[in-house]
Formats: sequence, structure tokens, C-alpha cells
Amino acid sequence: MRFVSQFTVTLARSQEKVSARITKSWEPALNPLRHEPVWDALRGVAYAGYTQRTSLELLSEERMGSGGVGLWNLLALPYGGEVVIPTFVKAEPRVYSGPIHPADLIVTDHSVRYKVRGAGILKIGVRAVASTGRLGYLYPSGEDWALVVRNFAVDPSGEYVDVPWEQSTSSGDLTYSTQAYSVNNELGAFCELEYHAPAIGFGTGQFRSDDTSQVWAFRGSRDVIHQVASNLMFPNL
Repeated sequence: MRFVSQFTVTLARSQEKVSARITKSWEPALNPLRHEPVWDALRGVAYAGYTQRTSLELLSEERMGSGGVGLWNLLALPYGGEVVIPTFVKAEPRVYSGPIHPADLIVTDHSVRYKVRGAGILKIGVRAVASTGRLGYLYPSGEDWALVVRNFAVDPSGEYVDVPWEQSTSSGDLTYSTQAYSVNNELGAFCELEYHAPAIGFGTGQFRSDDTSQVWAFRGSRDVIHQVASNLMFPNL
């Protein structure tokens, strides 16, 4: 499947108009563990996966005066699980919306773990320089457990323009590529795995962005799903 949309939008901060074209296509993604020795030992695991290819192209080469635009991808999932963000180094997540209870946000030398619970709209972000390009979500699914993993490219040299509303995009802190978001209010109850591609437009010298990512989903017993998570994200989960 392939979808193309051509549009003009008005940037909320600067009120500038931006004309662009976005293209998305999908195809199957094979099980990333299929050739690993551990897979033969795992029993009763169901798998599904897809690859998503997205491009964003500015239709005018005029440089925007106050900031670039970038691709943003989110995946909505059932409420009540745990987000796992593997990191290269110990990362200090940015709380976009909170407050988040300290017991629900656990930071180690190589991971950020966020328990999705509590009322309201809650969101965290992790800097590109620390992000490995993996983002996982563990949650109970009936009598089984499920694991959904997003696998995406991170460019620490890129500009990531999604910043909290109270922060200006000219602040220089354009570094948050990887995010987790939860909602529990009148809108419903769900979690989102989110990531951004580097911005194009003003100051970047780029007028086209191409992004490829995978979603891998597994379902099985709790112990088996934790083994899958340990092999895809970090050991000793």
C-alpha cells in the first residue's frame, strides 16, 4: 500500500505557510529473531511485523524564517503496560507533560523505563545522542503478554524540532528524537510510542526527508515475551 498527500499547513508558532508532499508505504517485515539460536527455544510465540517507508518533500525551496518541519510517527497501544527505551548512556528523560510519579520512571545506565499509569496526559522524551533507535512496549493481553517494538534510524547530528510548547524552537535544544506518551482522561486510555526524523527546511540545507522503520509485535506467555524483549532491547529485562 502507498498513500500520497499534498498539503499546505500553517505553522502554529510563526504562522508561516508550508507546502509539502508526504508519501507513506508499507510492506511486511520478517521476524528479526528468526535466525537467532534463541528463537528455536521459544515456544508458543505469535509474530507479526511491517516496514514503513515515509518521505516528506517541501514543494518550495524558500527557506522558512523560524524553523524546520520534520516527520513524526506514533503508534497507539493499549493502556497499562511499560515502555522500555534502551539507551547508549544514562539518559535524563525530559518530562513534556506531567507530573510523573518517580516510581513510574526508572532510569538505569542503559535504559529508561516508564510505567504507563496515572491520570491525565503524560509524556517523556529522550535525546537523540542517547537513543539506540529501539522503543518497546510490554503489556498484558488477555491470558498472554504482548511486546511491540519500533525500530528506527536516529541521527544525533540532526535537528529535532518537537519541543514543549513553552520552549522556543530557537532555544538550541532540538535534540529529542524518542518519546513516550500516555493518556487517561475523557479522551480515553492509551499509550503511544513516538519518534521523529530530523527536520528539513530552514537552516538544514535539506528539502526532503526519507525515513524507514519497522514494527515488530510478539505475543506469548509472560516469561517467553520477556526473553524476546531481552534479545531485542537489552539483557536481563
